[in-house]
Amino acid sequence: MIEIATRPSKSDWFASIIVCPIFVAIGAIPPLLVVSGFYIDSPTGRTPKLALAGCLVIGAILALWFSWRTLNRFYWHLTEAELIVGRWGRKHFALSTVDRVVLGLPPILLQSGLGKLVTPEVRHAYTVARASSLLLIFKDESLLPLTINHLPNGTALIDELMKRLQNRVMSDHVYTEEQIKRLRGADPNVLISKPKSSSKLLPSIC
Repeated sequence: MIEIATRPSKSDWFASIIVCPIFVAIGAIPPLLVVSGFYIDSPTGRTPKLALAGCLVIGAILALWFSWRTLNRFYWHLTEAELIVGRWGRKHFALSTVDRVVLGLPPILLQSGLGKLVTPEVRHAYTVARASSLLLIFKDESLLPLTINHLPNGTALIDELMKRLQNRVMSDHVYTEEQIKRLRGADPNVLISKPKSSSKLLPSIC
């Protein structure tokens, strides 16, 4: 049985490096405001350099955590019996727990008013990405939207996954309002837990 693995693309690494300083600044602002409040009535009215450095360290830790979390979601490994995500802190999804496979995600951004704020080029790229994505619906009704076609081996993994689960591929699936609501604003490549009212078994996650 063929095993296929993906990893972050060069553009993903580049984007992570570019946005990292931005998130350092964002992460440093809250502690900086708190620390500055302690020194606003001091004789100098200035925040010590050591305190400023500490705020930047906090921001850097948060930025690195965010980058790590984002890049970790691009590592996928398809084995004979499982779909595994993550290079660190791996999660395992047993293929036997997949109930249905749907090709294409609903274009939620375009259906909301946000679609009017983007350029036609971005809108087209977004539509193509959503159309080529997969949605795995597990037996417990949890959802896993997969947007990995842009990754090295991403298309091959999607094709192999659909081949193995071909008897569960829904070519005429119509999204329900409840499914669209759960997918709206959800992060790609992250499991959306089952509804609280569901009492079925969870997919196998280790």
